Amino acid sequence: MKKTITILLLCAAIIITACDNKNVSAAMPLPFGDDTSMGGDELTMYYEPGNAKIESIPLDLARLEPTIDEWIYNNQLSENSSPSLMGHANLFSFIKTFNLDENTIREYLKWQNEWFIEMNQPEYTLFTEEDLNIIFTLDDAKANEYFASDYSVVYGGKVYSPEWIYNHSIEDYQAENIPVELIQAKREMYDKIPFTDEARKALDEKLTSYSEKTNE
Repeated sequence: MKKTITILLLCAAIIITACDNKNVSAAMPLPFGDDTSMGGDELTMYYEPGNAKIESIPLDLARLEPTIDEWIYNNQLSENSSPSLMGHANLFSFIKTFNLDENTIREYLKWQNEWFIEMNQPEYTLFTEEDLNIIFTLDDAKANEYFASDYSVVYGGKVYSPEWIYNHSIEDYQAENIPVELIQAKREMYDKIPFTDEARKALDEKLTSYSEKTNE
């Protein structure tokens, strides 16, 4: 009998934050206005610092830790999350926080790969040996860089999502010593995020101001 696989997507934690738009910085307009019709992919590209491989936890693995529901609730992504995979609930932080057995995790994820291939389900992302080796370094900086989403800025061992960039000030960028060219390099990616016209203008003005201040 084939085993049924279920994936617990931690984007549920993202949606909770995303729906509470009142939490965004008072200095910036609501990024998506009052629009509540956006899908998960649109919210993911804005909120998640990590890529699809690392930002979800297979349900069978989640069941290894009886307190996971409380942990996820207490580690939702928000504007106050630290710019690191360890700053919110995801596969890497789950494994590291609860010191899960490496062999158990490797065996399960390899089985999951085989199941997806056998069932011809390309919509799921497969884990490579390199992915697993990075996870089990348990090194925050390495994981942040390796698993960063295409929309995130990586610098100094940290990973800054578009949401972090949007809601933080120029002074915050300076405090983190983020090179202006790294943020500028993501501006084309930010264009793919469905900001309102007002929000996009505000972000463009802030990033331009940061560039100008840095080059003074």
